[in-house]
Amino acid sequence: MHTLPKPFPHLLVLGVMVSLLPGGLAQSKRLPRFEDYPVTSVFNDQPAAPKIGTEIKDKDAEEIKEAYSYEKHPNFAGRFVVIDWACGSPCKTMAMVDTKTGNVFFPPITWGEGLQNPKSFYLPVLTHQVDVSHNPELEYRLDSKLFIIKCNEGNKESPYTFYFLWQGNRWELLRKAALPKTREMN
Repeated sequence: MHTLPKPFPHLLVLGVMVSLLPGGLAQSKRLPRFEDYPVTSVFNDQPAAPKIGTEIKDKDAEEIKEAYSYEKHPNFAGRFVVIDWACGSPCKTMAMVDTKTGNVFFPPITWGEGLQNPKSFYLPVLTHQVDVSHNPELEYRLDSKLFIIKCNEGNKESPYTFYFLWQGNRWELLRKAALPKTREMN
């Protein structure tokens, strides 16, 4: 009969415990999920009008006001309205309005600027190697602070799935996962 050295069971238990800790090996391979970043409340009072600052171009300001007039109820992170509008083919723009304060926020990633402090509402396109470019894919929920976008970074070639967390008044990139080089055609 083969027996293990005495320290082995203790090392095994320690290894399992470390892998289960937040940030441990088990956590690092799993992609962020909406339920991992819940909100504690949903804003249901009278929504504030969007505050359009001087950094927002007139054309974008009009689009934000018009889109917000149709969608005043939160649809992201308990109190925000994510609105998007077309700007061509393919071209998609996005803004986020805080229904409690009226503050307007830029998307977490933009065409040309990528992740470098976006100051534009233009989203990057999503292009797979054999596809023509099309609009990015956005995923978000009212009950979560997680925002997922599938797109190319800035104007680069490789597509990714980006996982962002809305923290306070800013976006935090949680993870960036490469998308397959080709896509199955439906």
